Amino acid sequence: MNNNYYGVTQLSHGHEYRWIFRGKVLVEALGLNSEEEIIDCSGKDLLFPMGGSNASCMWIEKLESDEAAVKYLLAEGDGPDSDDPSLVDIAEYRVTVSNDSNSCTQEIIEKFALDEKDLSQMDDIYHHYAETEKMIKDLKLSGYKDFDYDNPYYGKNRDMKYSELFNLWMSNEGI
Repeated sequence: MNNNYYGVTQLSHGHEYRWIFRGKVLVEALGLNSEEEIIDCSGKDLLFPMGGSNASCMWIEKLESDEAAVKYLLAEGDGPDSDDPSLVDIAEYRVTVSNDSNSCTQEIIEKFALDEKDLSQMDDIYHHYAETEKMIKDLKLSGYKDFDYDNPYYGKNRDMKYSELFNLWMSNEGI
């Protein structure tokens, strides 16, 4: 692989999207003069590859090898854009590898025969989803009544922060 490939990440509604672009495509899409300017665009809201008020700025990483590109696509997602996400944010967090916006992502996927199940993620590096599932199950087993077990992520507890669930779980652990 050439050194002119870049990994781009952007969040929309807490959902993380990843692409791989050729440098020349980014130069054109971002209205730059040269590839040397690409990394300077990282962390800026340039309405690319997604625009709109619910899309975050894009983050760009230069990929130096084929192995770096594969690793980039398969890396665990950082997670919702909050240190203490709500239950609904945890439920809606996903990583999707995208092949639109004139990216070359699909070429990398095909070249290395990456499997769709390896590219889709629903938990973050802190395993918030897996941890909330365990805590919710333990709370239910403990007999704690004031929780919406039928709809924990979208019901009355949707705005509960991870830390609040953790504190509730800790206080009810011995029941």
